[in-house]
Amino acid sequence: SPPLQPFSPRSRYQPGNAANMFTYSGPRRVKVAGLWDEQMLYAAAHQDLLKDVHLLVGTPEHLARVATSGNLRLHQLQALVIDEADVCLPMEATSQLMRRLEEACGAFAVPRPQLLLAGASISASHVEQAARRGWVQAPLLVSPTRVESCAAALLCRPDGELEQRVPSGAAHEYAVCERPEELLGTLCRLLRLLFTALPEGEAAARPTPRVVVFAPSADAAVDTASRLQAALWSDIDGDATAGLWGLSVLLPSAEDTLTSRSVGEGEDATFAVLESSLRVMEMFRANQTSVLVTTAAATRGLDFPQVTHVINLGIVGSAADYVHRAGRVGRIGQRERGAVLSLLLPAEVPQLLQLGDELHFSPTPTAAPEPPPLAQLAAEGEGGGASFIAPSGDEESIAAEEVAKALEDIYSLYEGEGDDDGMAPPPGLP
Repeated sequence: SPPLQPFSPRSRYQPGNAANMFTYSGPRRVKVAGLWDEQMLYAAAHQDLLKDVHLLVGTPEHLARVATSGNLRLHQLQALVIDEADVCLPMEATSQLMRRLEEACGAFAVPRPQLLLAGASISASHVEQAARRGWVQAPLLVSPTRVESCAAALLCRPDGELEQRVPSGAAHEYAVCERPEELLGTLCRLLRLLFTALPEGEAAARPTPRVVVFAPSADAAVDTASRLQAALWSDIDGDATAGLWGLSVLLPSAEDTLTSRSVGEGEDATFAVLESSLRVMEMFRANQTSVLVTTAAATRGLDFPQVTHVINLGIVGSAADYVHRAGRVGRIGQRERGAVLSLLLPAEVPQLLQLGDELHFSPTPTAAPEPPPLAQLAAEGEGGGASFIAPSGDEESIAAEEVAKALEDIYSLYEGEGDDDGMAPPPGLP
């Protein structure tokens, strides 16, 4: 895990704030420790990290290692929670940890702790795997609406699988782009509408947008953020080379040291700074950034307050992936209804509709914001007919701004694409 950069902004999302998930009225003075890297393992072995700890959070690998070293008194455990169980259960580290737990409980003649398998995409095979290994007995299924025997829940399903659903309350929409190269321009216009296009009174009455964008790969995430930065920073008086227009990139393997990648050449280059992953998450959690661009590998465990929109660039690979992405909105304590928007190619629409049938939601089509018809305006201007911009008054000013903004978008979003990928601006742009 990369070291946390010296950054600790004062956040309005503090424990006890009714507007977030940290509202808490239970036991106080609970000591919590974490095990996720070599530094924490060293602290557990030599610096009393685990002394008087009530709650320990860690990865299966690091928990198994500290248990094997004898620095964790497993026989004193009262409860063990395996979060994201569909991912953790097949791990050899989880099996090793459970073996050590059984040995410790047997040696001290104490009962094993209660085991809880948690996650939004647990299947019947995962429950059966845990039962077959003796980790659970007569398991109960606990959902937001009921508590029942897992066996009874499976009997109610013709396919014998535990039912998956997307979180309730969120809107699910999709917009169709005819060509792949239109996706980025559409995303840019959507973000501009979210942050700058509403009238002043209406904008003040709604919550500040907080957006998570899922790109198909790490390289695509960095490239998308860089081009969006160049296109959007001037809209809110930002600095194109510092701060990414309130936009940051979260990659699963973020660098230990800060690095940068550039888009463009020479003095016109803009930079996407890849921060430490912990700092990126802290900045977005504290509302220091408003747009987080990440990848499918980071769909699990991103627990940020008040996320209003999730935007998928392209089709989501599986039902489990969609459930976890949609779960970034509508977190505990969130008062506003969130939205999940997928930007798709025409061939991908049937796949989304199939996901809707499987997860019990109905995606609705929405019109993507269209770019100004610059090609038509330019042709009319060159032919001596209509003016390139509106003839007079406020209409002239508005049209000029639209034309200038569209031309800036072409430069920022599509520069260099033709040489590398054969990409060109979308239809309607010169």
